[in-house]
Amino acid sequence: MKTAQRQSRYGDEYPHVVRKNGRRDAWRSQIRIEVGPPHAIVDAKITLVHPEPFDHRGDLTAGARELLLQAAARAAIDGGPSMCFVWGRDSCTFVGPTGEPRDSDHPPLVKPFYVQLGAKLPPLRLERCFVIALPSKNENEERFLCAQRIGRLVEIVEGEHMVLGHLPDDEMPTASDGMELADEQILRLLPKTYRGAEITGYLCGGILGPVQPAELAESIILNDPWPHEVAEACEQVAGYPLPQHINDAVWEAVRERRPALLRAA
Repeated sequence: MKTAQRQSRYGDEYPHVVRKNGRRDAWRSQIRIEVGPPHAIVDAKITLVHPEPFDHRGDLTAGARELLLQAAARAAIDGGPSMCFVWGRDSCTFVGPTGEPRDSDHPPLVKPFYVQLGAKLPPLRLERCFVIALPSKNENEERFLCAQRIGRLVEIVEGEHMVLGHLPDDEMPTASDGMELADEQILRLLPKTYRGAEITGYLCGGILGPVQPAELAESIILNDPWPHEVAEACEQVAGYPLPQHINDAVWEAVRERRPALLRAA
């Protein structure tokens, strides 16, 4: 199988894909395009194989694009990051969590941010919040609840792992035989901390850190709440009844008033 050659009106900049995991920074990845029997792989790396991937102008053909979008839809439905395939300067297709493609004339802007483990970057600002894992019917799904008290107020909100940075495709570690490593294997190759925060996981190129309040999630703010009000707020955020021990644990974490300043550099 050989890498596809083409003369594109855009040079080598397009096509590419922009990925975004929840509320975190978007990052850009290249698409490896090869000539061969048609199939596409959308994972940590994205590969498109097609007998004739490019048209006479150097753009991806409709059939090649459809292969990529179908593979991206399967990955998104399985819990992967949202993606936007950028075909050209004014042409792109978004694929969200439902897997449904949506065309647009406005490709997303990307602020490049790749992990350089030797670089000296400022420490991250972390919320000092109480975090508890929520029970889930899906063993592959992680859900968290974050709770904190600020003076007389208590905030209850869904949590998620923050993304500390991303590994660029050309720095993705591989096995000695050239095969791609699983996310769990890559995690073992990373340092314990980065930018002053503990590295807790690795997913699709993103290096994950501690669980923090999700920025896009709606939080519930309570004023000097009673225990049953905290329990009701927790279950409202979770979307289902919670075991008593979880509600008790959240109450114990927020029942005492604490200093208003709950952030640490």
